[in-house]
Amino acid sequence: MNIDCSVKEDRGFTLIETVVSVAIFAFVAIGLYMSYAQVMKVVHRAQLRVATTALATEQFEMIRNLPYSSVGLKNGIPSGVLSPLQSLVRSGMTFNVATMVRNIDLPFDGLAPSDTNPADNKLVELDIMCTSCSDQIPMSFTTQVGPKDLEASSTLGSLFVRTINATGSALPGATVHIVLASSTAPVDYTDITGANGMLQLVGVLPAVNAYQVSATEPGYSIDQTYSPYGPTTTHPVLPYATVAPGTVTQLTLAIDKLADLNVTSVTPACTRIPGVPFTLTGAKLIGTEPVYKYQATSTTDGGGGLELPNMEWDNYTVEASKAGYDLVGISPLSPFTLAPGSTQNLQLVLIPQTGNPNDNTLLVTVTDGVTGLPLSGADIVVEKGGEVTQYLTTGRGFLNQTDWSGGSGQDMFVDPTAYYSDDGNVDVSGTAGSVKLKKFGGGYASSGTLESSVFSVDTASNFYQLRFSQTTQPAGTEAKFQLATANATSGPWIFIGPNGTTTSYYTATTTDISPVSSGYKYFKYKLYLSSTDSNKTPVVDDVSFTFSSACVSSGQAYAQGLHNGTWTVTVSKSGYATEVQNVVMSTTKPWGTVSFQLNPA
Repeated sequence: MNIDCSVKEDRGFTLIETVVSVAIFAFVAIGLYMSYAQVMKVVHRAQLRVATTALATEQFEMIRNLPYSSVGLKNGIPSGVLSPLQSLVRSGMTFNVATMVRNIDLPFDGLAPSDTNPADNKLVELDIMCTSCSDQIPMSFTTQVGPKDLEASSTLGSLFVRTINATGSALPGATVHIVLASSTAPVDYTDITGANGMLQLVGVLPAVNAYQVSATEPGYSIDQTYSPYGPTTTHPVLPYATVAPGTVTQLTLAIDKLADLNVTSVTPACTRIPGVPFTLTGAKLIGTEPVYKYQATSTTDGGGGLELPNMEWDNYTVEASKAGYDLVGISPLSPFTLAPGSTQNLQLVLIPQTGNPNDNTLLVTVTDGVTGLPLSGADIVVEKGGEVTQYLTTGRGFLNQTDWSGGSGQDMFVDPTAYYSDDGNVDVSGTAGSVKLKKFGGGYASSGTLESSVFSVDTASNFYQLRFSQTTQPAGTEAKFQLATANATSGPWIFIGPNGTTTSYYTATTTDISPVSSGYKYFKYKLYLSSTDSNKTPVVDDVSFTFSSACVSSGQAYAQGLHNGTWTVTVSKSGYATEVQNVVMSTTKPWGTVSFQLNPA
C-alpha cells in the first residue's frame, strides 16, 4: 500500500513580488495622471484662447462703433478716447489689454511726403494677456478702421522717427516716447519702431519746437530732442521737433547698448593710488555752446579704483589731477572709444611730485601718423642748454634713485633717500645726494659697496636699460653695478651683470639689462666703487632702470625735474621720420603735455 505523505501549502506574494507590483501600478497610475493633466492643460489653453478672442472681438466692436475722430489714445497720436492700458475681468479671469492706434498711409493716393494728407486709415492693435492664469499666453489682434467718407484736405502733418545703432544700422523695436505740452491737445505717447527702425506717425497736430521725442530700450542709451529755451542749452543740436501742416518731419535718434568703465589710479609700478579725481568728457554734444551730453568728475576710491556702470558709447577725453602727484600715463590713450556693450578698463598712471617748486613734469605721447595707434619703443630726447639731458622710451617706465643721504637700514624702497646696507666704505653725506668712497685719514678707501632697498613693480615686468650718471670719474677709479630680481621681497637675491652671470658688471652709463633679469616683480641693485689712487674717488649722482609692465602706458613717456624754460623734445623710431618740438615749462604750469604723430619714413 502506497501512502502519499506530500503536503500542499498555499503561499502568498513574496516581498520582491509585492514591490514589483506596486512599482508597476505606480508607473501606470503616474502615466494616466500625466495624460490627464496634459489633457486638462490643453482644455484650459483652449478655453483661454476662446476667452481672449472673445474679449478682442468685444473691444473691436466697441471701437468700430465709435466716431472715427474718437478712435485714438488719450494723449496719443492720433488723439482719442481709448485707454492705452486696461485691466478687464472676463469669465473669472483677469486680462491686461494694451491698445495701440496708429494712423496709416495707404498707397492708393500716394505716400508721404508726396501725399500731403497721409492719414488714410487707422490701425488698431490689441495685446491681451491673462494675468491671473497659470499659462499666460499673450495674444495680439489687429484691425483697420476707415472713415465713412472720402478723406478731406488736412491741416495735420507727419512725424517720422528713425532709430539707428552706433554703426548707423537700423534698430527695430526701440521704444519711442513723444510728449507735447499743450493746454488744448496734450500728447504723451509711446510706440516702437518697426522692422526697418522707423516709426511713422501721420495726422500729427502741427506745433513749432514743441515735440519732445526720445528713444531707448532696456539696457540701451537714450537719445532725445532738447528744449531750445533752456535751462540745459539755448542752442540744442537736436531741438524739440517741429511739425508743419502737410509736411513730414524726420528725426534720427542713435542708441546702443550701455557699457561699463572700470577706472584705476596707479603708479608705473602698479601700486594703487587712492582718491584721484578725474573728469570724463564725451564727444557728443546736446548744445553748441558747447554743452556735452556727458561731462562728470569722479574720484577713485580708497583702493584706487572706481566702477562706472551703464555708460553711453562715445569717445571720451579724460583729465586727472591729485595734489602732490603728476599724471604720467593714460591707458588707453585719451581720447578713447567706449564701445557699445563693452567692459573697458581705464588706467590713470601718476607719480609723486619731486617737492621742488622749480621742477616740472612733461608727458610725451607718440602715435602712428597713419593709424593713430600708440607707438611703443620710440626714443625721446628732452634737452635744454645747460640742463641735464633726459633720454626716454615710450611704453617704458623707470625707477630711479638720486639721493642716498637717508642712510642704510631700509628694506623696501619707501624713503627715496635711503638704502638697505653698505660695507662702511662709502660716503653718502655729500651735497646733491651723491655717493662716493669714504675718506679715512689722508685718503679714500680702495673699494666700497652699497646695496639698495627692494624696488617693487607689482607685476611681472621686463627690464630694458640701466643708466647712471657721474659728476666725476677720475682716472684709476671705477663705478659699476649689478642687478638682482625676484618674485618675493625676501629674494633670493643673486646679483648679475649684463651677460647674465655673477662675474659681469654694468660699467657703461647706459647698458641694456640682461634678459635673464626680466619676468620678475622685485629688484635690487648693488653699487661697487673702487679706486687705485687714495687721493681719488668716483662719484655717482643717480641710477635708473627702465621697464615695461601692465601699468606703463603704451606710446607714452614722461620727463620729471624739468626747470623753467624752453626744452627741445626730439622723437625718433626706426622706420619713421624724426620729429622735433619745443615746449615751454614754467612754475605757473608745472605739468605739461606734448603729442607727436610719426609718419613712416
